[in-house]
Amino acid sequence: MIEKFHLMSYYLTIIGLLAQVALITLQLKTYRKTGHRSLLFMAGGAILGVLYLVAVESPIVFGLSLETRWSLTLLGALLVTVQLVVGVGALAFMFRAFEAAVAAQQVAPGDAQNRRA
Repeated sequence: MIEKFHLMSYYLTIIGLLAQVALITLQLKTYRKTGHRSLLFMAGGAILGVLYLVAVESPIVFGLSLETRWSLTLLGALLVTVQLVVGVGALAFMFRAFEAAVAAQQVAPGDAQNRRA
């Protein structure tokens, strides 16, 4: 049974790393096109996610001692907490910018009628 647990841990680690790398790539690519800083913060949060994943999964993958596992679990807790703050802050920043862009593009009803004529 422990072998199944380890195989699942390896699978989840690889999937998690691939997902984070995909997010980081998309965020940085979009940042280069738009220059919006929220994307840099989101990429930073995703990088923290990668570090968290490494911290909490490395004891399982490498069979580290209980003391090392505890230290890495504490590090993981810190990383995921900071990731939460950075990620939510970045999303709020991006949503405000999106709302402002939509509001700027909305046309007043009178303007729309004048454009049809």
